[in-house]
Amino acid sequence: MAQYHLSAQLRGHEDDVRGICICGDAGIATSSRDRTVRFWTQHPEKKHEYVLSKTLVGHSSFVGPLAWIPPSDRFPEGGLVSGGMDTLVLLWDLHKGEVVETMKGHTSQVTGLAVDNNGDIISSSMDCTIKVWALTGQPLLEMIGHTSLVYSVDAHSSGVIVSGSEDRSAKIWKDGICVQSIEHPGCIWGAKFLENGDIVTACSDGIVRIWTTDNNRFCSDEELAAFTDLISQYILSRKTVGGLKLSDLPGIEALQVPAGNSDGQTLIVREGDNGVAYSWNSKELKWDKIGEVVDGPGDAAAAPGQFHDGVRYDFVFNVDIGDGEPMRKLPYNRSDDPYAVADKWLLKENLPLTYRQQVVEFILQNSGQNNFVPDPSFRDPYTGANAYVPGQSASSTVSAPKPTFKHIPKNGMLTFETAQFEGILKKLSEFNATLSSNLEQKELSLSEIELSRLAAIAKVLKETSFYHTSKLADADMTLLLKMLKSWPTQMMFPGTCFSLEIFN
Repeated sequence: MAQYHLSAQLRGHEDDVRGICICGDAGIATSSRDRTVRFWTQHPEKKHEYVLSKTLVGHSSFVGPLAWIPPSDRFPEGGLVSGGMDTLVLLWDLHKGEVVETMKGHTSQVTGLAVDNNGDIISSSMDCTIKVWALTGQPLLEMIGHTSLVYSVDAHSSGVIVSGSEDRSAKIWKDGICVQSIEHPGCIWGAKFLENGDIVTACSDGIVRIWTTDNNRFCSDEELAAFTDLISQYILSRKTVGGLKLSDLPGIEALQVPAGNSDGQTLIVREGDNGVAYSWNSKELKWDKIGEVVDGPGDAAAAPGQFHDGVRYDFVFNVDIGDGEPMRKLPYNRSDDPYAVADKWLLKENLPLTYRQQVVEFILQNSGQNNFVPDPSFRDPYTGANAYVPGQSASSTVSAPKPTFKHIPKNGMLTFETAQFEGILKKLSEFNATLSSNLEQKELSLSEIELSRLAAIAKVLKETSFYHTSKLADADMTLLLKMLKSWPTQMMFPGTCFSLEIFN
């Protein structure tokens, strides 16, 4: 087989590219975290090269999945569908380069797109649903059945739909009804149809599996039994009782060992797929059954009281951020403000701040704090306001601290414990706007994404209690160096203040 060599490079996106769609013979569409979709066509003379034909702007956040609509009376040059983190599904007219329909209905990031034989659009989302839309933008159907994030969706010419989810299942849908759910020993990142109707699933356990309705292609009974056993082992390894892994609990044979004079000592043993608690009765020298132990709040939760970077936390969660990345550690104490923890963690891991609410919900669910109420002690060091919580009344007020008076002038040196980041950011924005409006200096200005990163850094620097574990991403340090090296001297002081706070 001949080896592949680089033929062309399509340059234009300003952030990482997250989606590709082959649009028949018309060209290639790509999506990016720069919030755009770009359409590329073959160079009229150099057929091996592609040129940027259109930049489609309409999403307010990162763009991911794309789907192609073949040419029709309505779309002579074909249409394109895009889904974004802004929860929207957009239908584009490639001839005009404009959005012709905006589909609103999902409440979280759109993760997958497909177009069926009728020309209807199918979308999957992290809101755990799959929706079907007409080309007019009208919602036709909502399919509910997954219990966690849905990552993938595909349609077959037979009218069957398949979806893959974080809940470890690939679900088969017909006429809006789930007709089969195929359990896997891990998350389903992708599910696609082959032309013959077979289904291919991509699982987080590292195995690709093919599923068929043709009994001539069924696997052997031995292979099926091994797969079923693999699922059972996975469930057992993930199940927790009282914050402990079920697989780590001793069996009922542990009840044969007496506890001596330790009256009331508790022992949890594994009985089948459950954890059962027993208490030692020193008078009768036997273990008395207390009852079944309730499962932990979530598979992702770590056992309480763990160390991370030398610091003890109530929880240290394992977080799968996808894209083949290793598990990330998210430390958390019940006394922490989950919103501040989320901001700090996203910045440390160099992840988009738009994931904030999702991380907060993850923390609350897996720490068993579903009824979280903000602690009044969480104060903004500059405004005195409580940490923001969605749904909280905006009219709430905070009592102003009682004034104190000191003699002036003050003898000695006057020091400032914290920087006034609001003022620094305001001045940075003013200078940046000045640079942006100057044709000769425009290239020195920061993008909207870079400005948002500076705001995120400032928020972490305010939380002085986190200094023992806070780290800045390389991209953030590069951003600061960009200002210090290239901005005019008279505009450098807010960036210098920012840098000094980091070094402190």
